[in-house]
Amino acid sequence: MSGTQVAFQFHNCLGEGGYGEVYLATQVTEGGIKRDVAVKVLHERYDEGSDAVKRLRDEGQVLAMLQHPAIVSVHQFCEIGGRLALVMEYIEGADVSYFCDRSRLFPPRIVMEVIREVAEALAHALTVHNPLTGRALGMIHRDIKPANVRVTVDGKVKLMDFGVARSNEIDRKAKTAMGDVLLTPGFGAPEALGFGVSGPMVDVFALGVTMFEMCTGQTFYGKTDLAFQVSLAMDSEDYNSHLEERLALIENEDLRKLCGDMLKFQHELRPEAADIADRAHAMWKKMEGDTLGKWARHTQFPDLSYDTAEFCGKLIDARGTVLGDAPPPKPPDPSPNYPGSPPSLPPEPGQFKNAHTLDLTHPPPAERVSAPMPKKPAPPAPPAPQGSNAPLIIGAAAVFAGLAMFGIGILALLAAIFLS
Repeated sequence: MSGTQVAFQFHNCLGEGGYGEVYLATQVTEGGIKRDVAVKVLHERYDEGSDAVKRLRDEGQVLAMLQHPAIVSVHQFCEIGGRLALVMEYIEGADVSYFCDRSRLFPPRIVMEVIREVAEALAHALTVHNPLTGRALGMIHRDIKPANVRVTVDGKVKLMDFGVARSNEIDRKAKTAMGDVLLTPGFGAPEALGFGVSGPMVDVFALGVTMFEMCTGQTFYGKTDLAFQVSLAMDSEDYNSHLEERLALIENEDLRKLCGDMLKFQHELRPEAADIADRAHAMWKKMEGDTLGKWARHTQFPDLSYDTAEFCGKLIDARGTVLGDAPPPKPPDPSPNYPGSPPSLPPEPGQFKNAHTLDLTHPPPAERVSAPMPKKPAPPAPPAPQGSNAPLIIGAAAVFAGLAMFGIGILALLAAIFLS
């Protein structure tokens, strides 16, 4: 590998799906800048005619046009081991699906903040202009679900996976048949399940299902199969009875009302994404509790990555060639002492109780850190001559002198007694 420019060092696999795997990697630019990225690598070998390659290219094209704080950003396409890969922003955190378990549900105020951010992202995708035509993209995600929404360790929300998103303003490479509605079972709106209708309100419905799971830890359609869900989509009375029964599981009245509006049977009665964002923000301001940022700082996020996928621990050069395994990390120096010196030990409790210490994490104000003028050092005392007996002689003389003075004092006292 000598002289070969390493472009990526792959670490753990963050997850995998039907089309590929997502890895955490360190990217090294030609200028030597390093940054952590997420790299989605397809399972299939590079074939421009395959549906997987077309969908990944579509996703990259969509993300490049959607610059929004709540939408994951994209960096570039590349080739890894003969497979197409998409290099994206690395988002450290956890999918919302992890927090849809009843043992670790979001607090109500956090639910509102997450819903607001996703709704803002959906509204942006609908209204942002195509720079080539000047027209609104009208982008619909078509796969809103807890697994595609991520909360970061610093309290941000990111909407991910635009692989099946659709817009009339973007020429998608991957085509779907007329009337073919792409959706995840359990998140389909009645008009999509019953009549194959797609549109922005399908995303709103899926966001309502996501909110229901965040509030209850249960799925909206329960354990029913797709056939039952389609039957509900064909009968508004049956659907509304099911909706009323499920909404009763949401304890917070404000959350229950907003979720119910997003899950209405008639799509024209559902609020638009921008309205949802505004309502969620207004409700959030009235609620008590931590913000998402503070909550995230005090929350233990799981590490769900693994290191058994194909490219884990591999070095990749600028041409996409797998160079081999990365060298193991160098162990840290166990001690900052010089070679041969005894290891330094931590101070005993109270050892420096009255000492003046400098807290590097909280430096004092500038006016209090000015250094005093250096003082002229006192001349060192001359060293005592080696082997000298002077100290011993002086000490003995002092003892004898003291005894003599004591004797004289006794004699003077006795003389004074007898003469009186």
